[in-house]
Amino acid sequence: MSEHGLASTDEVIAVTFDGSGYGPDGTVWGGEVLAATFQGYRRLAHLAPVPLPGGELAIHRPARMALAHLWAAGLPWHADLPPVAALADDEREAVRHQLESGLNSPLTSSVGGSSTPSRRSWVSASRRATRARRRVRSRAWPAAWTPSRTRWSSAPASPP
Repeated sequence: MSEHGLASTDEVIAVTFDGSGYGPDGTVWGGEVLAATFQGYRRLAHLAPVPLPGGELAIHRPARMALAHLWAAGLPWHADLPPVAALADDEREAVRHQLESGLNSPLTSSVGGSSTPSRRSWVSASRRATRARRRVRSRAWPAAWTPSRTRWSSAPASPP
């Protein structure tokens, strides 16, 4: 805000998809719409919370987060979907168990880092895919993603 010469009383709208961090409500934030000033912020809206299967492991294995979003939307995990193919059968079943039981799955409004690194991971058929293949696939991903499947919820929140 400073770099744009805004006054200390000016308010901005910030749409954040910046990874994750604990919010004052005890959930892991990461997909938020905030109204902010130099003095504080208000949370205007956020992605509907979904489980973060395996906690920090889901941050390092973004296919887990992709499966959590599919699960939360009630969509089946078809074998030809890239995040399904990216995980071995035993890991996929562990993720399903974590989602169904809540085991080691704190709630998050994060999209699991849908920025380029995670998007490449979601669409990679295997961790051994070349960087070039991941880049090509990451460019194809946004066209296949349907924003209508994204769930937003209003959340009155006050600054911490």
